[in-house]
Amino acid sequence: MNTPIPAQIQAIPLLNEPASAGSMLLSLSGALLLVVVLIVITALLLRRSRWGGTLSSGKNLLTVRHSYALGQRERVVIVEVADRLLLLGVTPGGITMLTEIDKHQVSEAANASTGSFQKMLLRNISKKTGNHS
Repeated sequence: MNTPIPAQIQAIPLLNEPASAGSMLLSLSGALLLVVVLIVITALLLRRSRWGGTLSSGKNLLTVRHSYALGQRERVVIVEVADRLLLLGVTPGGITMLTEIDKHQVSEAANASTGSFQKMLLRNISKKTGNHS
């Protein structure tokens, strides 16, 4: 039953040697480090390129025009978004759009005295409810 092993089969190296835990940990750590370095380099390149710069530089898409505190944590804010003026209610629980305001009303109120935002807000609310005072 003992048959000789052919020379071709004897030349194949055996890979049954178990890898040590230290060498596996070292190779996995090296691969992880390489991935993290690639992510950081990609983020830096995107930040300096035109794709990352369009959001952070240039004309802002959203501008807070006026803000009025109603309480400790509640505010009414006029925000300009893409040539539209929005009146927003801001609370700790969320943000609610109250109405859209004409641009000429804000420019008139900006030329008035210090309480102009409050006057404009009351005028706008009275127009919506139909009360003219």
